[in-house]
Amino acid sequence: MKKVVNLECHSCGNTIESRGNFCPHCGKKIRGSKRIPFLIILALCSMTTFGFVLWNYFYPNDYQKMPKTTAVVDSTKIEEEKKKTEEIKAETLPASEITEKVQKDVSQVIEESLQKVVTIYTEASQGSGFLINEKGDILTNAHVVEGSIYVTVQDSTNHEYSETVIGYSNNTDVAVVRVPDLAGGNFLPMETTKSASLGEEVLALGSPLGLRNTATLGHITGVNRSFYIGERAYENIYQMSAQIAPGSSGGPLVSLKTEKVIAINSAKIMGEESIGFSIPIHSIYSLITDWITTPLSEQELNNLFYNDEGYLHYQEELENGDDWYFDGGDYSDENNSYYDIPDDWYNASEEDGYEYEEETIDEEDTYEEEIYEEETEEFEEEGDGEIYSDDGLEEEETY
Repeated sequence: MKKVVNLECHSCGNTIESRGNFCPHCGKKIRGSKRIPFLIILALCSMTTFGFVLWNYFYPNDYQKMPKTTAVVDSTKIEEEKKKTEEIKAETLPASEITEKVQKDVSQVIEESLQKVVTIYTEASQGSGFLINEKGDILTNAHVVEGSIYVTVQDSTNHEYSETVIGYSNNTDVAVVRVPDLAGGNFLPMETTKSASLGEEVLALGSPLGLRNTATLGHITGVNRSFYIGERAYENIYQMSAQIAPGSSGGPLVSLKTEKVIAINSAKIMGEESIGFSIPIHSIYSLITDWITTPLSEQELNNLFYNDEGYLHYQEELENGDDWYFDGGDYSDENNSYYDIPDDWYNASEEDGYEYEEETIDEEDTYEEEIYEEETEEFEEEGDGEIYSDDGLEEEETY
């Protein structure tokens, strides 16, 4: 027997015995059962789950091949960190190996730089210089070539060239010599804009005492130094600890950091091997550029070599015994053209003007002098007033 399900009209509340879409009592549409949509949704979910299980069963590799973005990113970061750690470990070398590596680097800089350094000879002096461009121009000190329009240049391979001075200054102590035979070759790059820093490691190259291809290491120990030698001013120059000697004048001062020439070696304190002075390239670059573009004539050079009295500017101050500052002489005596600043050199101060270094008097020396005077008086009394002396001995030598 078939069971009859009676429905109730939600509008009028009467019982509906027949199956229809509208109520026979009020005529309004009858709402369907909510169970049918629920069953449909449940059936769809079951089919989806069943289909996924079947796909995974028949095609398991396709799911494994799907990109796993998060895992890949994390793995990449781990690899990068691992690589950085390995690089750090690779750079952490024993101290002896690090020293050897640095020394090799310095040796390479020295070897490459010395190939562009030359020795300059005149009739009365010897100095150094270095190639600064493709034209074969050489930068040196003015006091090295003063009085000579034609000079002899010897390169690092011992080849000699007789060439011409094209630039000279009797104020700045720089000069330029042109050697056409060296045109097109390698030259030393120069730092033309920036100033050196305190503590910067440097390399001084040249031919001290006639010993060619010499290099010494040091540091920049002062900047913007200014002093006077006679009437000539050296302003805003570098002080450095690299040892230089007569014959080094005009040689390059190379920065080991940039491998560029930062200055031209020019002077040193007498008796102090670790105090030298170099003229910054950036302060003279415009001057030497003018000479390179428009070389000076022989007449212009001769006019600059000599002062109003007819003396060479540097030679005149050399021969002034009270104010000489120049350690000159023939290069064959290895006492060559090079500046030596005397012990009584003085600083140029913007605030205080000239500040001379005062000589200190030792109390012990004064005491010994008093004893000497007493002994002299006793000697005079014993010798009936006659003073005997040994001509071979002198109390003080004057240089």
